[in-house]
Amino acid sequence: MAPNSKASGDAFRSRKTLQKPKVESLPATKDSARRKYSTIDVYENDDNALQTDTRDVSFSIKQSFLGPACNPLPPNDTEHAEHVKPPPASNVTISEQHLEDFASPNKRTLRPPSLKNDAYHVGWVCALASEMTAARLLLDEIHGPPQNLHPNDNNIYHLGSMQGHNVVIACLPKSEYGIANAAVVAQSLIESFPKIRFGLMVGIGGGIPDRNDVRLGDVVVSTPSSTSGGVIQFDFGKRTLGGNFERTGYLGKPPALLLSAIQTIISNYEIFGSKITDFIADASKTFTGPEVAKYCVPPDPHQDRLFRSDYQHQDQTRACDGACDLSALVQRRSRGSEEPRVHYGLIASGNLVVKHAPSRIEIAEKFNALCVEMEAGGLMDHFKCLVIRGICDYCDSHKNKHWQPYAAMTAAAFAKELLSVVHPQEVQAEEPILRVSDPDAHRLLQQNHSLLLDRKRDDTLRRLSDKYKRIHQDLKTINYEEQKNRHPDRVPGTCKWVVNSPTFEAWAAGPSDDLLWISSDPGCGKSGLAKSLIDRDLKATLGRSTCYFFFKDQYDLDELSHALCALLHQLFSQKPHLIASAEQAWDQNGTRLQTDCEVLWRTLLAAATAPSAGEVICILDGIDEAKDVTQQKLISFVSSFYRNSRKAPSGEGCLKFLITSRPYASIQRRFQDVVS
Repeated sequence: MAPNSKASGDAFRSRKTLQKPKVESLPATKDSARRKYSTIDVYENDDNALQTDTRDVSFSIKQSFLGPACNPLPPNDTEHAEHVKPPPASNVTISEQHLEDFASPNKRTLRPPSLKNDAYHVGWVCALASEMTAARLLLDEIHGPPQNLHPNDNNIYHLGSMQGHNVVIACLPKSEYGIANAAVVAQSLIESFPKIRFGLMVGIGGGIPDRNDVRLGDVVVSTPSSTSGGVIQFDFGKRTLGGNFERTGYLGKPPALLLSAIQTIISNYEIFGSKITDFIADASKTFTGPEVAKYCVPPDPHQDRLFRSDYQHQDQTRACDGACDLSALVQRRSRGSEEPRVHYGLIASGNLVVKHAPSRIEIAEKFNALCVEMEAGGLMDHFKCLVIRGICDYCDSHKNKHWQPYAAMTAAAFAKELLSVVHPQEVQAEEPILRVSDPDAHRLLQQNHSLLLDRKRDDTLRRLSDKYKRIHQDLKTINYEEQKNRHPDRVPGTCKWVVNSPTFEAWAAGPSDDLLWISSDPGCGKSGLAKSLIDRDLKATLGRSTCYFFFKDQYDLDELSHALCALLHQLFSQKPHLIASAEQAWDQNGTRLQTDCEVLWRTLLAAATAPSAGEVICILDGIDEAKDVTQQKLISFVSSFYRNSRKAPSGEGCLKFLITSRPYASIQRRFQDVVS
């Protein structure tokens, strides 16, 4: 007990019988789904409860399950119980037809989904579907889907083995390119597969042929120089007083194990030659579909055209064959062999697509880079990886997609050859990325992830139509941020009495719609706890939207309409595409929508339960300070939602409410309707 006051101690002693958690369960019914209602009651009259030791807090947990519990882990695997979720049901099985289409029995084998996530040590990140296809074509063994995923992980994975290594293949979402998106995908990968030792960023890139004989189909591998770690972010820096652009920062270099493997590869090439075309030939024998040929057969060498840097493409509606003057081609000596060559050096990474030959030359002169791409700059500092790029164009106005499949294949084949010279035991001896030697790396990764999310949301909001912007603005009826921020930040080490409780952990990690009610006497720090959950434990991520409202018995802070508007405004800020859910209501009501609680509630449910919404958490603090009619209507809304949703299967996302209040009997009776 915190030694603050005798009154506080008396209150604690009067509640002694509640120190032992009490768990109550209801039997599952035939129509029950994975919906549950939970409460945490905290009894403590200590105004400084947030600063006390966790052992000094007494609380009682009461939990009522309205359906069978959902175990998010495979049997006997509890190592990551706090941060995993089962994969979507659609990924649980692999049909016989799928196996027939994807692999021949003599070349590929399927392992059932029995490997734990910890068994995968190599993370393979792609930006395009064609890059992912190339990687999958080269797998030696196809594994089943992952056994579990981090709750905020929206990646889709393909698992398998390659040259004795268990590999996780992840791809960026369609039409989402660039450094920020790559960083988000990589972070999700290492959180779901915490024993990943290193990564491979494998795909296509634009070649820089001005100083080196880089040609289409060749492979460029990031290797350090005296001034760079192998990847430079060419568009990250500052403008000096003279107007010049000065690049700032330094990206990390690939793991030493992979750099040593590159030395072996170079030596092998001099003695035995490359295995790139051998691996591609093997894939072409295994997969015989018409679409596979474009990955395994190089385009006609005469289609490898490098135009003078001052000659622009003449007609955007036609290819170079019918539009451009072939006399403007740069004359290059024949190599004598169509074998792709491998180049080692610097890769320029940025958020801009380079389709301008003079800009390509400028990058070559400044950095002596061999190719340009758009993802690696987001990975190198916090995702130990090697970047491998197949050259598909020359970063000029003549670029097209004709060479992309084969270039993706040559890059993937080099990655496979690289793994062939690295022994799996050497990989296991490496530290996992999540436990790198720098103790602050994971914290920095989380901060970087948050900044990237903010940047991505800002970009999306800027692209919204004027109508959607108006809807979003109309829902900002009150300054809800100020009410949250008026509460002090929690003292380190406090609030663990809730976040470490089994009830909270089950609520937070569960994959289903859920409700958690936390009640406590005045002065226990409910609002400080709510602020801490919003800013830390339940902070918004790419896969999770966190919205909140702090009720107060003053001004308009006790109105349900303001609370619902605040929740919608925050949800649409974090997931702008969901504004479409409010379009019809806004068309019919205009600004009247701001005060129509029934319509606002239906709009919130429509947006938050959309398949693309992901996980949505709504935190409502201090509902005891709201008007009685607000309390009654809000609890009625929530109760009705859970009663009706019990009969429906869980969607792709889930909607969770966390509500705090004082333990008033009237509120408790209303919440009891949820389980009665």
